[in-house]
Amino acid sequence: MDTDQTSHLEQDKRAESALELLKSLARANEDPDRFTQACLDWSRLSQDATSIPEFQSVLSMMSSRGSDAFEPLSDPEEQSGDDQNVFSLDANGAVTSIPRELSEFLDLKSGDTIQNLTLPSEAAAGQLPDNLIEVTDRYDLTRRIKIWPRLEDNLVTGYTARTVLSSMSPRLRKHLKQDFEFTLSELEILQLVFLRLNLEQIAEIRGIKISTVRTHVSRIISKLGCRSLVEAVSTTLELSHALSHEAPPVDIKPDVNENRVRQILLPATGKTIEYRRYGPTNGRPVLVLHSLGYGYVPSAKMVKAASQRNLNLVFPVRPGFGGTSRTASSPDTIKLMLEFIRAMELSDVIIVGLSTAAPLALQISAERQLIHRTVLVNYGLNVADKLKNIQPRWIRGMLRMSLNSPSSFAFGLRAMTTIIRSFGGLRFYRRLYANQASDQNYLEQNQPLFEITSNYLVRAYSQSIRQDIVAAFLNNRELESSFSDDRDILVSNSSDQHGVAADEARADAQRLGVRFDEAPYPGRNWIFQHPGYFFDLILSE
Repeated sequence: MDTDQTSHLEQDKRAESALELLKSLARANEDPDRFTQACLDWSRLSQDATSIPEFQSVLSMMSSRGSDAFEPLSDPEEQSGDDQNVFSLDANGAVTSIPRELSEFLDLKSGDTIQNLTLPSEAAAGQLPDNLIEVTDRYDLTRRIKIWPRLEDNLVTGYTARTVLSSMSPRLRKHLKQDFEFTLSELEILQLVFLRLNLEQIAEIRGIKISTVRTHVSRIISKLGCRSLVEAVSTTLELSHALSHEAPPVDIKPDVNENRVRQILLPATGKTIEYRRYGPTNGRPVLVLHSLGYGYVPSAKMVKAASQRNLNLVFPVRPGFGGTSRTASSPDTIKLMLEFIRAMELSDVIIVGLSTAAPLALQISAERQLIHRTVLVNYGLNVADKLKNIQPRWIRGMLRMSLNSPSSFAFGLRAMTTIIRSFGGLRFYRRLYANQASDQNYLEQNQPLFEITSNYLVRAYSQSIRQDIVAAFLNNRELESSFSDDRDILVSNSSDQHGVAADEARADAQRLGVRFDEAPYPGRNWIFQHPGYFFDLILSE
C-alpha cells in the first residue's frame, strides 16, 4: 500500500471517529465545552468529513427543530435541524439511510429505489443543481421531496433529500394554546390535518375512534370562529404568517428620548433597517456598529451618560440580523448604512465600530460630509495579528473556520447556534467571557440585554454572519488605505482585551499615524461599563 493510500485511510478513520463523537454529543446534549471541542476537531477534518454520506444528517441532527414559519427552506445551508425529515440517496436514487418514522410515513426503506427519477450525473460549471421529486406515501398522497447533490471531484456521488412538510411552529402552538385554549390533542390533530391526512387516517394514527376525531375537529373549528375545516386551516395559516412577520417599518421621529426599537424603510433602496435609539434626538449623533461578541443594547448607565452629554445613541442592526434587510456584499452594506444615515437626517456623526465592525466603520467614514469622527474599539490594525491572542480558544477556532471556507464556516455557525439553542444564550456568553471577570460581571448584571443579543445571533441569516466576519479581516492594503487621508480616526483598546495586545495595537497606530488610546479598563464590554470615560474621550479634540 503506498503512502497516499495509507494517508487517505487514516483521514477516513479520523473523520469517522469525529463523526461518532459528534453524534453522541448531539444526542446527549453534553456539556458545551466538550461539544464545542468536538465541533472544532470535526472542522479540522472538514475536507474529508464532508464526503461522508451522513454529514448532512449529522448537521441537521445538531440544529434546532423549531421553525417560525410553515414555508419550506430553500437552501441546504439554511436548513433547520429537523433531521427526522432528512434522508440520503446514492447516485442511482437508492435510499441509503432514512429515519424510522419517515420510512414508515413514506413507505420507503434502505435499499428502495425511487422510480422514474432523472438525476444529473455531474455538476454543471461547478453549480449545485437542486430538484423537486415526487413520491407516494403510505396514504397514497403525493409528497414533494427536495434533493441536493453531494459532489466529489465535480461528480455526483449521492443526494441529500428533505421532505417538504407543513408543520406548526412552537410560536404558533403557544399562541393557539394560550389565546384559543387549544388542548394538546387538538393541536396534534390540526398538525395531522396540515399533512393532508383525512379523518379516517388521523383516527388510525392516533388510535382513536373516528367519532372522537370529528368531535376534536368540531371544537377546532368552533374555537377559531370558523364555519368549516378548510376555513380553520386557512385561518391557522394566516395566524402563522402574522406571528412570523416582524413589526412593519415606521418612520416616526419624536423630539426627545426615543428609547425604543424601531424600523425604517429606506425609500432609495426599498430595504428596511431595524435600529435602537437612545437619548435626546436633537443631540450629537453617535452611531454604534455592533460586533457579534458584544451586546447590541446599551446599559441604562450608558444611556444616562449619553443624555448627560447631549448625545443621541443610534444602534442600527446589521444587515441580515433582526428586521434589517440582507445585503449581497460588503459594498452593499456600506451603501445601506450610508442611506440609513441620510434617511435619519443625521449629520456631524461620530461613528463607533466595535471590534469586528471596525472595518465597516472605516469604510463608511470615507463619506466625509456625513461623518465627523471614526472611533475603532478593541481592534488591531495589523491583519496578521488578529487571531493569535483571541480567547477563549474555541472562539478563535470558530473564527478560523469562518475564514477557511464556506463549508467550514457553515459547520462552525451551526455549532455556535446549536450551543445557543441547546444551552441558552446566557450560557454561551458566560463561556465567551470565561477568562474575563469584568465582562462576566457585566453579563450577570445585564442578563436581559444578552438574551436579546443571543436571539439576534441565532435567528440571523448565516451568509450575513459570514460576510460580517470575513469583512472584519480586511487585508493590510485595504486597511492602511483608510488611513492615507486626513480623516479623524481614533483607536481605543482596553487594557486587557482578548485579541491584539494593547502594546502591539499602539505600535501599529503610531506606524500608521492614527490617534491611539489605551483605556484603563479591561474586557470587551468596557465602553458599556464605563461610558463616561468613553464619551469624554470621543468628544475630546
